[in-house]
Amino acid sequence: MPKKAKRVLVLSDFHAGHEVGLTPPKWNVGVAGDPMIEYRAQLWKNFKSILKMVGKPDVLVINGDLTDGRGERSGSLELLVLDRRVQAQMATDIINEVGAGSITITRGTDYHTGREEDWEDVIADQIGDVNIGDVRNLDVNGLIMNFRHHIG
Repeated sequence: MPKKAKRVLVLSDFHAGHEVGLTPPKWNVGVAGDPMIEYRAQLWKNFKSILKMVGKPDVLVINGDLTDGRGERSGSLELLVLDRRVQAQMATDIINEVGAGSITITRGTDYHTGREEDWEDVIADQIGDVNIGDVRNLDVNGLIMNFRHHIG
């Protein structure tokens, strides 16, 4: 008997909290007239359009850099949200918007996701039942797919 086809969606680099990161509407705030508000709104609209086009995936893979981090190199000037707990909640909201059957996360760049702690682990805990690691191998109907954020 043939296996049921599975829909796999791969996303990466939300950079939640950055001024040009993927931003759910409730977090899209700023000073009136700021063109970045409209940019983030359009980015979210495009994201939702793609989700509608591809449909609900059976498997969601998020390939690192879900949050943007503290932004030390830029003096945090490029951040919409500095609080990494809020960034983690923003990323959780993005993942929940997808509504996938199963979720796999590969850990991203320490600069963005935490050197002493890993905010992607926090996000995985918030969602629950997430397959998370630095390298993930997924078997989808006999096809082995290898995912990692860092490549040599």
